[in-house]
Amino acid sequence: MQFTRIITLVGLGMFFSGCGNSPNDSGSTSILPESGTLYVVSEPEGAHVVLDGYATGLITPATFVVSEGRHIVHLEMSGYADWIEAMTYCGEWAKLHATLSPLVESDDTAPATSSDPTS
Repeated sequence: MQFTRIITLVGLGMFFSGCGNSPNDSGSTSILPESGTLYVVSEPEGAHVVLDGYATGLITPATFVVSEGRHIVHLEMSGYADWIEAMTYCGEWAKLHATLSPLVESDDTAPATSSDPTS
């Protein structure tokens, strides 16, 4: 079972959605994407992090340098449901906290019980 949530992360006083280019001190607009730090933590710790479809080789807690814009964070951990977050990164830093849900296994190995006394 997978859960997907869509959020907008806002970092350090930026109160807007989307990541439009902003004027720099000289009044011109930068055409290069800005980058910053994304800190990913999970409960429990130790989930494998896939960022934008690429296995990073890191486990939570993990820190990444990311460009402004849309990113997909996917956490995988044995015994837990995959956790996927679509986010728009718009600041110097952001913290993404995931609470992983344990998988519930059915008990198919239990013997069947019968209420029929003749069986």
